[in-house]
Formats: sequence, structure tokens, C-alpha cells
Amino acid sequence: MSEPLAARNTDRELWRENPGDYYSPSIHVTEGGGIGFDVGGNVVVKPLREWHRLAASELAWKIMAKQEARYANLPTSEREASLQKALESTTADQIKAEDEVERLRLENGHLRDVLEQANDMCRSAYQIAERRGKNTAWPEFMAKLGAALSNQHQTLKVGKHDEKTA
Repeated sequence: MSEPLAARNTDRELWRENPGDYYSPSIHVTEGGGIGFDVGGNVVVKPLREWHRLAASELAWKIMAKQEARYANLPTSEREASLQKALESTTADQIKAEDEVERLRLENGHLRDVLEQANDMCRSAYQIAERRGKNTAWPEFMAKLGAALSNQHQTLKVGKHDEKTA
């Protein structure tokens, strides 16, 4: 018997977690236009619309999980009817709203970090004032103050930009 000929790889790699390491996770496009994900040697290829449908349905299921918690105390038949109605009413607008909630959650976390840094600087300045500046490591304080002011400036600048585009 003769050995089978090797197939020519026509996939176009888009991304690899560790370039040059052909065992690391990667994303590619097949000759037929499918999008493939290779993780641990297990490759899954689907058309772009199928990947999109999967992502949208995953978000719909996340919304449904929240709805289930809301209807948990209802009798089974009422709960199932309510969940079916909720699933049917899950719209693109609700999915966009979930995305916006996630964006705002991340933005809120950033704002809290900047506010915490500003509060730390105010407390340090208060302690320096109480000591009338004695025993103060001025270079370190100035460096921290400069970083805090820069972070606040960037945050405020982004906020003003967002307000103009809203």
C-alpha cells in the first residue's frame, strides 16, 4: 500500500497566542471562508454567521438565567410559561442593553480606581498638613501626586469626549 499524500494547508492564520508556537491557541480562516479556533489541537470551524448566532444565543441564555431567578418562586407551569414569554421577548435591544450594562460596569470600576487614588492623595496631603510638612518624602509624594493628577486628567478628558459624541 502506498502512503496517503499530505494535504496542502490553505488556511490563513489571523492570530496565534504565542507566535511561532504551533501548539498554542490560534484563529484562522479556511479556504471556504469558515472561521476556525484551534485550542489544544481541537479545531472547531464554523461559518461566521454561525459563530455570531452562538454568541447571540449565549447572551440570550444569560438573560434567561436572570429571568429564571425572577420567576423562581412561581409554580412550575407558571414559571415555564413566564420563561417562554421572556425568551420570546428577548430582543436585540435587550442584548444591546446587556452589553451597555457590562460596559458601564467596567467604566464604573475604572472610575472607582481613579477616585480611590485621589482619596489616597487627599489623605496623604492632610497628614502632611497635620505634620506641617515635617518628615515628608517630598519626591515620592510629588511622583504619586503627579500620577494621580494624570489619571484624573485622562479620565476627565475621556468623559468630556464621550459627552460630545453622545
